[in-house]
Amino acid sequence: MNLEINHDFAGFYMITLSLLFVWNLVDFFLVWQGIKKDNLKKLVNFLEQN
Repeated sequence: MNLEINHDFAGFYMITLSLLFVWNLVDFFLVWQGIKKDNLKKLVNFLEQN
């Protein structure tokens, strides 16, 4: 079994994986912020009704 690494594409793969990792972090942060805002709106609406 011959497992050679094509070094021409190694940098491309590393950049792609790095961008996907950063994208995941940003997405996680944005979702977390959105959930906090939605929960605050629900709480305010609940408190206004009572």
